[in-house]
Amino acid sequence: MKDFLVRLLSALVFGPLMLVFVFLGHWYLYFLILVVCALGLYELAGLTRSYGVKWPMPVALAGSALSLAGGMSHRPLLMVAGPVLAFILGAGFSLFGREPVHSTALGLPWVIVGSVWLGLFPAHFLYLRSGAHGLWTAGTALLATWAYDVFAYLGGLAWGSRHFAGEVSPGKTVEGAVLGTVASVGLLFVAGIGFLGLSWWKSVVAGLVLAAAAQVGDLTESALKRQAGVKDTGRLIPGHGGVLDRFDSLLFVAPAAVYLLQVL
Repeated sequence: MKDFLVRLLSALVFGPLMLVFVFLGHWYLYFLILVVCALGLYELAGLTRSYGVKWPMPVALAGSALSLAGGMSHRPLLMVAGPVLAFILGAGFSLFGREPVHSTALGLPWVIVGSVWLGLFPAHFLYLRSGAHGLWTAGTALLATWAYDVFAYLGGLAWGSRHFAGEVSPGKTVEGAVLGTVASVGLLFVAGIGFLGLSWWKSVVAGLVLAAAAQVGDLTESALKRQAGVKDTGRLIPGHGGVLDRFDSLLFVAPAAVYLLQVL
């Protein structure tokens, strides 16, 4: 019960703060996401150190900053240029850095993974916010992610008995996933018809896709933690863990929302 209350209080503090930055948009949201990405890269570097792999986090952050700038300015090519920049800088670091080439070369894939996962992916959220009806589309993607996460957690806590993906995340249950999906579909049904101009069936499809993306994001981060043998990636957010623990689902939902809206 105590853990639940701590988790709830953290959500009540950080949730409205995030919504304020989404409302403000522009550079306010850019720098908030850049800080989140920097913290996430720091946590990711900590996870990979447990695998015996070190890599230059600032190099990945440079690529992330460029991708985020592309998202804010609504330039897809600039978004993709972020991981390319990170690869070029990472390769140069491998060849001319002080560490042995074989050691830094092992870390080069993680530079690329970091710049994509914590640069290109969240840049899609800025892309949503800077586009037409950006406040509604970005806000809906954020709320759909929260709806899935919250109700999946509550459903698993209250009724969860059948586990899935136990080797990756023992806490995930079928009941929680179903309730989270229903919550995501319900939110998209209301927002899609009422604010985004989608038909009812497109709204339902959008809810299902975003719920699936949220689950994939959660399981991806859980797999990394499982491999590292840790419960949380950090302790920054009481009751939730680190930045990756809190934003893992949204990192996958943002690109899914961008391409889904283009299709629908």
